[in-house]
Amino acid sequence: MCHVAVVQHALQKTDKALHTLNAAIKIAPKNPLCKFERASILHSSEQYGDALAELNDLKDIVPKESSIYFLLGKVGNTFSLLLLCQDYYIKDNSALTYKIRKIDKYYKIRKTDKYISRLTR
Repeated sequence: MCHVAVVQHALQKTDKALHTLNAAIKIAPKNPLCKFERASILHSSEQYGDALAELNDLKDIVPKESSIYFLLGKVGNTFSLLLLCQDYYIKDNSALTYKIRKIDKYYKIRKTDKYISRLTR
């Protein structure tokens, strides 16, 4: 079922893919492949909090899998960036764009313009 969900996600049917993975995880709750694919799809869907929680659970199941830590780093950096942006937005809206671009150069994240437009609406 995990591979079916990967194909659904590749066909831009993310909701169906998550539904398929949830059904697969209901059958086998400790299946690391399904949990990793769900975390990956959540990350690509910009649901960073859910992806982070999934990866932390997965880290306990398979503690020596390097791909988990790689994705955990990507999710953690993006999630931290969003929290930092929200913090700066609350404090000073004029400094927001400057700080985001500075962080963007450091982490080499290419989606900051999308985040800036969301936060400054």
